[in-house]
Amino acid sequence: MKSAIVLAAMLLSTSLFAHHRTKLKTSYTTVLLAYNIPMNQVCIDGDEMRTKDLRKVCTEYRRIGNRDRDRRECVKHEYKYFSKPLQFEKKVCVKTRRRGRDRDDVCVKWEMRTINLPLEYTKTVTKHRWEGSRRDGDWSMFGKLISKEVFPVPYCN
Repeated sequence: MKSAIVLAAMLLSTSLFAHHRTKLKTSYTTVLLAYNIPMNQVCIDGDEMRTKDLRKVCTEYRRIGNRDRDRRECVKHEYKYFSKPLQFEKKVCVKTRRRGRDRDDVCVKWEMRTINLPLEYTKTVTKHRWEGSRRDGDWSMFGKLISKEVFPVPYCN
């Protein structure tokens, strides 16, 4: 039960962290890979996508230092699979407006959307070259597409 609460808290905090950046056009890699997990390290297990390997998760922290220089140290950890349903509902921003002194984008309209994680991913290989003047510091990088491959997300064993 304790581990389920920790996993739910991690998923919620990660979801909230990336929530303000998530818009309707967000790719599934941004939604799924909040833990920076590459697509070749996930698999399909029933109706959810999960990591192939167990990941180390801290479940208990110890506070070190005084209040001004406070830091946390992990004293207890567990190994878990990170997972996400293949189809889920998410509240996404559909309209923004610039507000405030810094003219930051603020969401003014939210909608619930059904997100379906794709069962394949595309890997592109490009050859890059630089052009420009070293004296001016005006450098640009150009890429030439060499190959593009589509890989299905495998099923877990």
